[in-house]
Amino acid sequence: MAQLKKKTTQTINTGSANRLKVDVSNARVFYKKAKGSRLIVEAEIQLSVPNETLLNFVINNGRYQLQWKIDPSTEELLLTSLRERDMLVVRGEVCYEEVTYTIYVPNSLRKIASR
Repeated sequence: MAQLKKKTTQTINTGSANRLKVDVSNARVFYKKAKGSRLIVEAEIQLSVPNETLLNFVINNGRYQLQWKIDPSTEELLLTSLRERDMLVVRGEVCYEEVTYTIYVPNSLRKIASR
């Protein structure tokens, strides 16, 4: 499928959180342990059309960024999709996308749930 592939990263300060919950739809999610106190999210995006301008545009507009918040009462860091992704259409044809998130989890956090 992949005509074009690109990676982007996002760094998140874990603050007082000691647990991690991930609620991300329409993407594969992998976890890797990491040193330090920051959580790093690497998104690998593959498009079915070789349109780098389109890919850069949707990345820069936050299509693949994850939203995060810390609940101080439960000490839980919640990662969620920023918004539902609408279908991409290029010249009347559907552009398929495949998104894979690799989350580098600091040793201070435990992965507790994902959807």
